[in-house]
Amino acid sequence: MNPPQASRMAPNTLLATLRDATRNEHTSLECHPLLHSLISDQLVLQDYLSFLRALLAFYRQLEPQLEGKLPVGCQREGYRYLSRSALLMVDLDRLISDLDTG
Repeated sequence: MNPPQASRMAPNTLLATLRDATRNEHTSLECHPLLHSLISDQLVLQDYLSFLRALLAFYRQLEPQLEGKLPVGCQREGYRYLSRSALLMVDLDRLISDLDTG
């Protein structure tokens, strides 16, 4: 799909198209040993915090590029990228706060 095509799509259609186009990559990532450790009963909070910090570093690099390439037409149609960096920072702040208080 090229940017002009994407800019003519409704937000929910664009999201579905992106999910379909990246399904194989997501499946590969979900099979990665690092992600398997997240669902293990051996996972400790410090390891989880380290994982979230790594994701935050990744999204801080990726998001400026994504936002810069989002077709203007998508924005006009109501699509709004939800920053994963912002969400991860909230999660990290809450988890660290919970550690400090309890």
